[in-house]
Amino acid sequence: MKAVFIDRDGTIGGGNDVTLPKDFQRFPFTQQALELLKNHGFMLIAFTNQPDISRGKCRMEDFEQELATFGFDDTCICPHQQEENCRCRKPGTLMITEMAKKYKLNLSECFVIGDRWSDMLAGMRAGTKTVLVLTGAGRDALGVDRDKWDSGRVSYIADDLLAACKWIIRTRVENDMKRYSKASLIGIIISLLAVLISVVNIIYCAINGEPMNSAITILCSTIAILCSNIAIAESNKKKPKELARSKNI
Repeated sequence: MKAVFIDRDGTIGGGNDVTLPKDFQRFPFTQQALELLKNHGFMLIAFTNQPDISRGKCRMEDFEQELATFGFDDTCICPHQQEENCRCRKPGTLMITEMAKKYKLNLSECFVIGDRWSDMLAGMRAGTKTVLVLTGAGRDALGVDRDKWDSGRVSYIADDLLAACKWIIRTRVENDMKRYSKASLIGIIISLLAVLISVVNIIYCAINGEPMNSAITILCSTIAILCSNIAIAESNKKKPKELARSKNI
């Protein structure tokens, strides 16, 4: 299973500062972006620092209900203030690693999208790919906050959430294509070896005057398998509908 961890404030809506659920407004493109990821099989996990919960200004349930309404499959919320030095507050990795355990995620195949340096650093430390968006505090992450993290390690920088999601989908499809091509090549090599062994067997039978019916049958079968693998490889060279669709979303 592949998941995308998405920050809240400044990434899916709001601004540089925390906005309580009753006042929070999503960006116009947010719903399209989230649906795009879900339609391509990604699990959506919101992960956000919300220190106002520990200050008594709002409830954890308010954020959970809001994010579920937006279409997230699960939520990770750190309610603590910075001075509490908890392990879950970003750039800590606990929220990510707990979700990885819960859903058996391979974090190297997961993504973090956020507008702050702390989002990026959390993703890098956890081993995910990272996408910085330039909405919210995104430009500050590359400016006044640039010394707090290694911006050179970010996987991609996108103008907004929608652009980030499109890049993630393209990346996934292209990686899948590479895997398919590699598997096809291995199949062709194995089939060629089988054909070679069959030919050697026929030559051996001919030299020693032994019946060649079974050897010829095996040769024909291996040639058929080879042709099948070549056809699969040729098919994989062509852009499938999914790849073409991902290029034009």
